[in-house]
Amino acid sequence: MTAADVRAIRAIYAETPTQFARRLGVARSTVYRWESDGDRSPTGLALKALRRLAKKRGVTLSD
Repeated sequence: MTAADVRAIRAIYAETPTQFARRLGVARSTVYRWESDGDRSPTGLALKALRRLAKKRGVTLSD
């Protein structure tokens, strides 16, 4: 999952990074790292949750 994917999912839900982090059960700083174009991306349960949220709203991911 790319940084753009994470940003797109959060945008669809119209949430702040803090709100999105709470929804996913992660720290706000984690959301910021995922959304930056660095080498950090979601894994484990957070990745599953993001995929579920994307599917629910019809967001196409770029695996």
